[in-house]
Amino acid sequence: MIPEIGHFALILALSLAVCQGVIPLVGAHRNDAAMMAVGRTAANGQLFFVTFAFGCLVWAFVQSDFSVLYVANHSQLSLPTVYKVSAVWGAHEGSLLMWILILAIWTVAVSYFSHNLPQVFSARCCRTRASQSIRRSSTRAMWAFRSLSRSQLPRC
Repeated sequence: MIPEIGHFALILALSLAVCQGVIPLVGAHRNDAAMMAVGRTAANGQLFFVTFAFGCLVWAFVQSDFSVLYVANHSQLSLPTVYKVSAVWGAHEGSLLMWILILAIWTVAVSYFSHNLPQVFSARCCRTRASQSIRRSSTRAMWAFRSLSRSQLPRC
């Protein structure tokens, strides 16, 4: 159940990234301060959901949830916990999720420290960061549904 919650959190993060990319740009075009302010709130929400999804994947590794194909391929019962946690980003899908997390942290940091910049400029920068998140999140979501599904595991 936890991996499915992580998938849902990634879908919500992708939805927030789309909102972060579209609404502030439209607000900058219309000179609407409320729409431009949506970017910062969406960035915070995106960071929350990506962190939650990464935590779900770490949990699956620590608990040795071998019903998740990614965990089954890159972990084993005899691994110490430190190596299980580091195995989260050891393959392509996990490292993409970690990069999405780093990008979300960077986006929140930039939106926090750019409060003294003109709001139109900040909204357009927010849109650029969101487009990077959309590209990486959509790639990650595609691989998650392809490689992390439970139905691909062989039955014993």
